[in-house]
Amino acid sequence: MHRVIKSLLAGCLVVGIYTGALMILCRDSATHFKGINPANDGTFLEAVGQRIYFVSNALSGVGFGDVAPTSATCKTITTMIHFTIFGGIVGMLSKLQKIN
Repeated sequence: MHRVIKSLLAGCLVVGIYTGALMILCRDSATHFKGINPANDGTFLEAVGQRIYFVSNALSGVGFGDVAPTSATCKTITTMIHFTIFGGIVGMLSKLQKIN
């Protein structure tokens, strides 16, 4: 049970870190994103919600395509998100190999 809780907390931490980076470095939605309407990105909570949506899509690998990074800064952060996914998969596979 502790392992599940640790995994959930680690996942929340990863989403929080990437969402925070996007909030700090890519706050202006019109400049940095395609698909985020600046009118719907007015309040802080709306902006956080849009970034969490984007990060969760990128981390899950789904990538619906309705929100996409357009600036170099956001593309770099998105690439780091994908490296996180790749690292997680490699880590899980190496643990499986050690078990067998």
